[in-house]
Amino acid sequence: MKFAHILRSNYLNNKGYRVIPVNPSANETLGEKAHVKLTGVPGVMDIVDVFRPSEDVTNYVEEMIGKKLKVLWLQLGIENKETEEKVVSAGIKVVFDRCKMAEYKKLFGR
Repeated sequence: MKFAHILRSNYLNNKGYRVIPVNPSANETLGEKAHVKLTGVPGVMDIVDVFRPSEDVTNYVEEMIGKKLKVLWLQLGIENKETEEKVVSAGIKVVFDRCKMAEYKKLFGR
């Protein structure tokens, strides 16, 4: 799973997107400083892409709402109705069970 995440992050980096890792067990990913929590990331984030088990997503709701995200993206196989309802009611759009790399390729090609 970590390998797939790095490939997707690298793919998006190569397409001009800045990917900031939030991972309590890493200091750095693909040359970017990793943050322990979302609240540690300075400034505004457009999308938070979650690579955690579905049952863990609820643990991050308050941080997501506090950062005033535009979009919460839950990767393939990840869905959490409770979290989705809470963030939608806070004005955050939700995409679930989708891969950003695959969606990018569908829209823009390779």
